[in-house]
Amino acid sequence: MSDSGSTAQKDWVVRVLGVTPPGGDTGATGLSLVKLGKARVEFIEVQRRATTAIGLLRQTLQTQYADDTEQAPQLAKADGVLAALADGLDGALNDELDAVLTADVAKRPPLTETARASLQRLTKYVTGNPIMSELDGNEVLPQMQVTGPLVARLQAIADALG
Repeated sequence: MSDSGSTAQKDWVVRVLGVTPPGGDTGATGLSLVKLGKARVEFIEVQRRATTAIGLLRQTLQTQYADDTEQAPQLAKADGVLAALADGLDGALNDELDAVLTADVAKRPPLTETARASLQRLTKYVTGNPIMSELDGNEVLPQMQVTGPLVARLQAIADALG
């Protein structure tokens, strides 16, 4: 097999199968496509559950305070805050991870850096938002788990990106 054939084969194995070839080169230092693919799928599910849980919290608050007209302005404000919180979870990260996973080896490094930057922004958003930090096990829905699972999946993505 010629060198160009082996390079093409290596690129195909990495790009299509997500398998790190012998020597471990994936086109970006520390990047693990297998781990990234798994972390991305898990993150999408955790992100969906988080958005659903925030929606349930909004519904529950609306129901509990429906008859309390004195609280209506505060409830509307809280609902807007929670809606914005859920919207903030839906960013470009998923598309950027897809781009990393499907790119040719030569094009992967800049895409990886873009995904890392989005990951850092989202991680800061999740861990630095005072409302977000109060969601898990809150008094209204004690079973609610949003922040912990999101942070764990974001860390898995960070580890996979290297």
